[in-house]
Amino acid sequence: MSFSIANHKLVSQGVDILDEGTTKMGGALDPRFLVIHYTAGASFDGDLQSLARDKETQASVHLLIGRDGKVAQIVPFNRVAWHAGRSQWGEIAGLNSHSIGIELSNGGVLTKLANGKFTTWFGKEIPDGEVMEAAHERGGPVRGWHTYPQKQLDRLIEVAHALHAKYNFLDILGHDDISWPRKSDPGPAFPMNSVRSRILGRHT
Repeated sequence: MSFSIANHKLVSQGVDILDEGTTKMGGALDPRFLVIHYTAGASFDGDLQSLARDKETQASVHLLIGRDGKVAQIVPFNRVAWHAGRSQWGEIAGLNSHSIGIELSNGGVLTKLANGKFTTWFGKEIPDGEVMEAAHERGGPVRGWHTYPQKQLDRLIEVAHALHAKYNFLDILGHDDISWPRKSDPGPAFPMNSVRSRILGRHT
């Protein structure tokens, strides 16, 4: 599927993109990085409510991608979104002012119950086939993590190609790269090396 950027928004001939919009944004942005997050939410619709419409939640993002590949544009790519919080990459602090943020609908880090099942922080049970048990590469114990469906990852790759063609960002980062240990997303279930390789032609 082909995507492109027009007037700092994502467009496609074959995919319906929900142009949600929000007032939760900052000033002008000249993006140098792409930052990937998981939502730790229950559903695409719930994530959209939190990131775009809920004014009590002081968070927003440029794009939200659902587990089925659905895409919502929330903040245009030339405006600052509130996705990174306290963050640093090398000598660059405050990555909100330097990056495009993409949230992936995903339950995040999971809790293992006595019966061996895994649940999200809000109590939703995750099927065994959607769980990876691993320690985060930056530290911590082995935990359960909600995996990312191939359809969602494929859509992310398509979108990231279009963004890189337009903005030529320097790197693809996880929230955990810039805000550890405060943030652990997108976590070990996300294939960061593969994504970097497919977009940038390198793993690190």
